Amino acid sequence: MNVVKSLKVILAFAVLCIITGFIWWKIHGENHLETSREAQIRTNMASLVTIEDGYFEEYGEYTDDFEELGYVPEGNQKTKFFLDKEEIPPQFRASISEKDLPFVQKDDYQILAIYTDLAGNATFWKFKKGGKLEQIEILQK
Repeated sequence: MNVVKSLKVILAFAVLCIITGFIWWKIHGENHLETSREAQIRTNMASLVTIEDGYFEEYGEYTDDFEELGYVPEGNQKTKFFLDKEEIPPQFRASISEKDLPFVQKDDYQILAIYTDLAGNATFWKFKKGGKLEQIEILQK
């Protein structure tokens, strides 16, 4: 009888732990995913900026050619980086204001990053030379 009672207590405790864990995840879990996503974007963006600035030091200008830069992003890439507005897929291009589009000039650049989740929802980030990474708002269609 004591064994059955002990098993019931253990089972009740396990169910309580699972429920508590699920509630914690619903409250805090999505923020951790977003923080992780932003950290990955920041890391890859910092890498790209470092490579772009190194290219400038060597050649006296910036380039919009990833192959020429030798840039390969790290990690699971749900984020695409753009140096040229013409490379942005059409389904996203209409959602981005002119001031947020990527560009590369001889002595200036702006990088655009588009993160797409599994449901197809996109968030947009930009980095302008000398600035900071910032999330940008999409235009209403």
